[in-house]
Amino acid sequence: MEIKDIADIAQTIAVIAVAFPAFKGLTTWRDQTIGGKKIELAEEVLILAYTLQGVIEWARHPVSFAGEGEDREGRDQEPEARRNLNDSYFSRISRLSEHDEDFALLRISSMRFRAFFGEEGQEALAAFGVTRNRVRNAVGMLIRRAGDEAYPQNLRQELEDTIWDVSTEDEPDAIRQQINGAVIEIERLCRPILTKM
Repeated sequence: MEIKDIADIAQTIAVIAVAFPAFKGLTTWRDQTIGGKKIELAEEVLILAYTLQGVIEWARHPVSFAGEGEDREGRDQEPEARRNLNDSYFSRISRLSEHDEDFALLRISSMRFRAFFGEEGQEALAAFGVTRNRVRNAVGMLIRRAGDEAYPQNLRQELEDTIWDVSTEDEPDAIRQQINGAVIEIERLCRPILTKM
């Protein structure tokens, strides 16, 4: 072996000795960056889930207050009794609409959530928007059918059960169960990431 060969081997060893820690550092930095983003996303999604759980609970609360629902178009053309009932229906939409931005943020976050977690949790995240749409559609149907004596009472009751929380202390209604289940699923996915901090 010549001196030139020894110099080449020494140079190769030196390059490897410098490259390995650099590669290791880059991998560590990448893992920390991705881990930090995953933690932030888990925190954001969990806070939005808690927020929207409360929003849906409040929107479906059966009590309406004076002035709620008065932003509804066409109410001035209705008889007073129907107007008051329709205003109480419409107050559900008003309450939900106050949090349109939170619903939009969760929808956007669900796409980022899919990037980190895959399909797991997507159904739970979608439950909030689905419930919001169900309530809005039920309110629309109730207002359109107000005063329609031919509309079957069982269908009217089903729509009212959608917009009003009929839970008892011992038995939550189906919509509350669905939202509570969605929150539990999101907690299952997010809490382990947040507790690693």
